[in-house]
Amino acid sequence: MSVIEINGVKLEADLLDLDVMEKYEKEMNAVSEKVKEAQGKGLKGSALMREEMRITDEFFESFFGVGTAHQLFGDSSNIRPRLEAFNKVADLADEMKTEVESFRRQAPVGNRAQRRAAAKKK
Repeated sequence: MSVIEINGVKLEADLLDLDVMEKYEKEMNAVSEKVKEAQGKGLKGSALMREEMRITDEFFESFFGVGTAHQLFGDSSNIRPRLEAFNKVADLADEMKTEVESFRRQAPVGNRAQRRAAAKKK
C-alpha cells in the first residue's frame, strides 16, 4: 500500500492492486479525453484552465472518493496545487510500474524442471 501526501492530506493508493491500477488507468484516460475535448471547443486562457481544474477535481473525486478534491484544495481556484497533486499521483504510478518491471527482470524464467534442464546444457 502506498501513501501519498498532498497538501497535508494522506491518501492511500495501492497501485500494485490490479483493480486499483485499472481504475487509475480508466481515470487517466478519461482526463486525457476530457482535456482534448476542452481544447477542441476552442477554450483558451483562463476558460481552458478553469476546465482543466474541473477535470482534475473530477479525477480526484473518482479515483480517491467523493469529497477528496475539496479536502485537498478547499474553495481555491488556483490551478497550481491541482497540477502538482495530479503529477504526484502520476509519479507514484510510474514508480509502481518501475517496481513491477524490476521484479519481472529478477524473476526466474520457466519452472524448476526447465531451469535445471537449461543448467545441464551449459
